[in-house]
Amino acid sequence: MLNVSSYEDVICAQGEVPLLDRNFPVFLFLVDGLLVDTGPRCMSEDLIPFFQSHEIAQVVLTHLHEDHSGMAAWLQENRQVPIYLHRDALDAASQQAALPLYRLKLWGERPPFHARNMPAEIRTPNHRFQTIDTPGHCDAHIVLYEEERGWLFTGDVFVTIKQQVAFREENLSLMIESLQALLKLDFETIFCAHTGVQKQGYRLLREKLAFLLELRARVDELAAQGLNPRMIARKLFPSPHPVTDVSEGEGTAYHLVRTLSRELMERG
Repeated sequence: MLNVSSYEDVICAQGEVPLLDRNFPVFLFLVDGLLVDTGPRCMSEDLIPFFQSHEIAQVVLTHLHEDHSGMAAWLQENRQVPIYLHRDALDAASQQAALPLYRLKLWGERPPFHARNMPAEIRTPNHRFQTIDTPGHCDAHIVLYEEERGWLFTGDVFVTIKQQVAFREENLSLMIESLQALLKLDFETIFCAHTGVQKQGYRLLREKLAFLLELRARVDELAAQGLNPRMIARKLFPSPHPVTDVSEGEGTAYHLVRTLSRELMERG
């Protein structure tokens, strides 16, 4: 069941998906006819009535991961709305996603759909959103920035401050660069796809950047002593993270450590 609320002009729809020993939240946002992310296919029974009862004129996907795009094909077929996506993900979107088994079980399938190239700006009757490339969580990731209201729709840029694992396609060095770029903007509120509305969003992104920079310094120090990424990961994160087992070994501290250090990435 969706929990639907509003913050200023933004309708916030929250669902939950069972993960480990708790329910993992998923948020999508609707503002002035613009839907930001579609939610996963496993939530279709709750999402379809929401889509049918609200005016949706256009859709923006922060990225192609199935928890953000799983309902895009349904919206395209049933609501005939334009769907915008980062240019580097357009070809992949048009094909059936080949997902690992654990992701299929968690989120459901991501059927193919035909997206349009993300413009530099998305306009609605009352708002203007800049689309900003923010690689890190994946290469083809964007955020939406509404300067007049101080809003930032962050997709998966935030999620948590003290990140302990990363997935194969994540690059934490790029995430640092993206956070540094975003913190040059004038905003306060972030709309996060997994933690919802954060009224002190600027502070939270600043804290995440500080954590990653501090962690990078520790990684570089250990790398200078001759330790390889796996040794560093075991030293910094001695206890196995539950996500590693759930993700069949795809989400690990190793990927976090390796991509934080340019030296380690160059070593291969």
